[in-house]
Amino acid sequence: MTGENGTDVGGGKSTTMCPWLRRNQFMKTASLARLSAADAFLLDNACPDIVSVLVFDIDGESPSFDTIRDQIRRNIERMDALPVRLAHDRLKAGFPYRVRSHRRSDSAIVELRSSTTWEEALTELSDLAGCKVDPFTQCVKVHVFRNVESSPTVSGTATLVALQVNHAIVDGRGAARILQELLDGGGSSSVRARPLDRDPSWMHTAMAVVGVPGRLARTYWRLFRLPREAAHDSRDNRPEQSSHSRTGDGPSGIDTVMFDRQDLTPLEMTVTETALTAVAFALPLIEGRSYRGEVPIAAPPGLNPRTVNNLVNVVVELPDSTGTPSAAAFRIRELLTAEIETARNIAARARLSVIDGAPAFVVRAIAKNAASEHNTSSRDAVDRFKLTSYQAPVSGAHVGGTPPSFAMSIPTLGPSEALTVTFVGFGDVVTTTIAARPGPIDDLPAFLDRLVAAVADLGAADRQHRFRED
Repeated sequence: MTGENGTDVGGGKSTTMCPWLRRNQFMKTASLARLSAADAFLLDNACPDIVSVLVFDIDGESPSFDTIRDQIRRNIERMDALPVRLAHDRLKAGFPYRVRSHRRSDSAIVELRSSTTWEEALTELSDLAGCKVDPFTQCVKVHVFRNVESSPTVSGTATLVALQVNHAIVDGRGAARILQELLDGGGSSSVRARPLDRDPSWMHTAMAVVGVPGRLARTYWRLFRLPREAAHDSRDNRPEQSSHSRTGDGPSGIDTVMFDRQDLTPLEMTVTETALTAVAFALPLIEGRSYRGEVPIAAPPGLNPRTVNNLVNVVVELPDSTGTPSAAAFRIRELLTAEIETARNIAARARLSVIDGAPAFVVRAIAKNAASEHNTSSRDAVDRFKLTSYQAPVSGAHVGGTPPSFAMSIPTLGPSEALTVTFVGFGDVVTTTIAARPGPIDDLPAFLDRLVAAVADLGAADRQHRFRED
């Protein structure tokens, strides 16, 4: 990432690597980290970074970039365990094992723009999906936007600070906590950095961008949390396209879902529940149309070798956005609980649980009885909302990771069993069978070839399935 003069503001030289060479280098490094080829492939191509953002209200002149950089650098230097913490593999996914920590601390800080608008800043943040941080060498990058105009809650200019972290290292909530720690200078008062002018007014807790090789299909869900003390003053400054008044054909790329900070905190929402709530408030209110979300649940790997990865999708009717976020979230939780209990009874498995934020799957919003010129009985897909990690409880511990690591936990495929992997396209979800023979999955090159072929065929398959019978 470069500054306005084309150089790396953080102090190092800006280098550009051919995408193919970068991918090859990534795969080699991943093998040293004991990551399977299939895992590395999806990690590098189909999973987004986590981006968390803090926006600071500035009454007068924005703090200089040097001031912001000095504060973040001092906090990074104070946080001796930051590289270790990032590499701790908090999702128990077996990755990453090595993260270099000898890079200069200020090389992680980049100034994108010294003057911009709110919409331009959000657009640039979404484009970060094409410039992912290398989880083996840096893990984290801080982007700074100064003098941001037209912020929904600020009458003048604002300063926007974004933390970009590789998705395999932390989830959205973990990235938000790290960013707050970098900026607030917490810890020992003797080394505490001088805080910025004010506490942050908005926090962007998660962004999901779905990408596949040669094709980038972007889907976003954004959840902003507004402090209680700022909610009243900023209510009149919210965008005209609020979640309560949206109309149209469907969600667009930079729509914002705004919740009061206190609305969801008491409920201790999971990633999946929060995403479903954000989806419900992002979808347009259209008479005669309702939406539903499909959430995968499963018996955790290791519970029963014969039935591992036996996935079941539960369907939840999403409440509309006419009520409060907390009411919608509570209703979604009730529906999820009831549907999971039903699935447990049907499957006779008491330990079925939500895979919270599984990257192999999506939360789907479906428009019921939406007629199309091709098929009047189809249920047209409105949008896709991809989450970024998964974990499932097993005997008090947690297991998780990327789709192949979940699939590779199957020790043996029975004669009538098949392994499928779900990819996300712009118009539909495509499920491709990549192994349909009995015996263990031990041929990783062939496994990777099937993944590559499935992704390469995603565009055609997506168009073919767009108007399929439900």
